[in-house]
Amino acid sequence: MTDATEARSPQTPAVTPEAAAAYLERRVKPQQIWYDRRSNDAKAWHYRLTGAQMVSTAAIPVINVFTHSVMASSVLAFVAAIAAGFSQLWKHHEHWTRYRATATALETLQIRYDLRLPPFDGEDAPAKAIEEADRLLGDEGSKWSDAIRSSAKTIPAKAPVLASADDS
Repeated sequence: MTDATEARSPQTPAVTPEAAAAYLERRVKPQQIWYDRRSNDAKAWHYRLTGAQMVSTAAIPVINVFTHSVMASSVLAFVAAIAAGFSQLWKHHEHWTRYRATATALETLQIRYDLRLPPFDGEDAPAKAIEEADRLLGDEGSKWSDAIRSSAKTIPAKAPVLASADDS
């Protein structure tokens, strides 16, 4: 056995730099672009909903002082409540930060690999780059499935049956 073969772990097959570059270009780059776009979309929606909530709640006292219109202040309160509800329901802020973190991690991986910075500075750099990319993307998939499972637990499968006065 050669020294390079002995240094390689048994579960890490030899990966050529060309294969790793192709993998990063075809798999990682599109994912990085996708997460970057979704991060920007989530950020924009977060700012829209938060802005609508802030402006409408701040306008209520102004409307009450200058117009004394119950209808106008009620509409503004309704807009604020809907914006707050959608913000909680869609969780754009959480998506924005998670997407941004994943996009940045994928971009950093690509740069570190291209510049051969640690841990991508050895002979096994191509294999390490692919493993790290798969780990990052797998972690993101796990986070989504965990979030879906936890949100399913908070929604009761069946509404509780309330005891009637006749049952006591």
